[in-house]
Amino acid sequence: MPQNSSQRSAERLAVLHLTPESAEWLDPCEPGAVRYAKVPVLGSSAADLASAAEEARAQAGGPRRRCVLALGGKLVEQRVLGLPELPRRDLERVLPRKAANLLGVDAEQALYCALPLARERRVAAEAGTESKWFLLAMRRALITPLTHALHKSDFEIERLASPAMARLCFAQSLRTDAAAPCIVVDVDTDSVVVSLIQADDLRMQNRLLGGFESTPTMAMTLIQEVKTFDAFWRKVSRGEGVKQVVVLGMDVERSRLFGNAIITALPGAAVRLRPDESDELKAPEQRALTARVLSLSACRATGSLALEASLPTPPKLALVAGVAGAALLVTGSIGAVMHDSLARELHALRSARMSMDAVSGDLATLSERNRRTQALLDELQVETDRLVARLDWGAPLAPTLEALVGVVDGQAQLRSFSLQRFGSQGEVRFSGVAPADPLDAVRALKTIESGLERCATLADVRVSPLEIRGRLEPGDGAPFDGAASWESAR
Repeated sequence: MPQNSSQRSAERLAVLHLTPESAEWLDPCEPGAVRYAKVPVLGSSAADLASAAEEARAQAGGPRRRCVLALGGKLVEQRVLGLPELPRRDLERVLPRKAANLLGVDAEQALYCALPLARERRVAAEAGTESKWFLLAMRRALITPLTHALHKSDFEIERLASPAMARLCFAQSLRTDAAAPCIVVDVDTDSVVVSLIQADDLRMQNRLLGGFESTPTMAMTLIQEVKTFDAFWRKVSRGEGVKQVVVLGMDVERSRLFGNAIITALPGAAVRLRPDESDELKAPEQRALTARVLSLSACRATGSLALEASLPTPPKLALVAGVAGAALLVTGSIGAVMHDSLARELHALRSARMSMDAVSGDLATLSERNRRTQALLDELQVETDRLVARLDWGAPLAPTLEALVGVVDGQAQLRSFSLQRFGSQGEVRFSGVAPADPLDAVRALKTIESGLERCATLADVRVSPLEIRGRLEPGDGAPFDGAASWESAR
């Protein structure tokens, strides 16, 4: 089957795989050969992880490439959740709470990505259906400084991917029948993930901790797990069992024996083993790496089951620095802000720092202020570089942002805005300050509302009515917020 441009582009990406124990760098350089290195992580901080990643890239050699960041081990927590059918606004409350519970932290300390998987009928005693979600949860206290550290180490990260879900997308390409049910056995360094997929839906998944070297009974446990998944499908479908099994990441010799055991457990099943002899690396000293190289290469795969996200940016200190920044919602949302606006903020901060250098005589206070300002400059630069690469995210963002800024400008002061997506729906949210005079404020908000309604990418515009309590001082302004459906969201 011919490869499309996105597949060819993905194959040119390197892979950076991080766990609390090690950093791995994989850069395919030619068919049958790779540049690969694995380095231990000597600490638990984000700086230790970034240092190990930089050392792995240096040891592997070759030119610097854009890469996919795959996080494993305890750097992330992942679960397949069953939730009742909920409106989008309820999901915005439920999913962050589920992510925080997975990590054992407060909600504001959790970052997450969620992927809708499939719908199942509930048991006969209950009405309706249940939606299944794949939830990937990360600790803000680690991931945010890791983003900054990797950027300072000159890593160009294309996206953050879930290795387990990316390898499921890779397994999809190996199936003999894309619509029939298939069991996927994905062997990683510290665990084995067993999944049941049917068409483009993930129906069941279980993660077994340990490996073949550390757990002598792992092979027997996996065969029993495969039988359990087959029994589940027979019960759900009221028909035949699973006739397809894909095994990924197991070394060639062991996979042959394991494949024979699966055929014995599931008579008539077609078993596909990768790697096989055709995947072995040319260099004799690299052949022992064949299984690991295939698992890492599969982290670049994309498809309907891929869970991908942009790395979060460090928390902004806009209020401390006196900057009205644009807020990027990273908990389940992907936002974009205009590059020119951030450039103006960077220029204003640099000017403010120069002014403080000239007028301040308190060296201790000046040093601390300069340190905070420089940290903010670095954070905003990270955000600027990443968001410029995201301005064309799956929909025409520029017309939406230009319409929002153009309509509000002259009527009120825009303080923040964000773009959110859940499934096929999207929403634009914004807030600002209207004129202090109540009559002028009402006129301004009506003008904003009617102007946004005329935007081709927005619908159902809602601007909150003013709530003015007490007396506004001159120059205070009346705060407001609003929202609109985003017609171009996919």
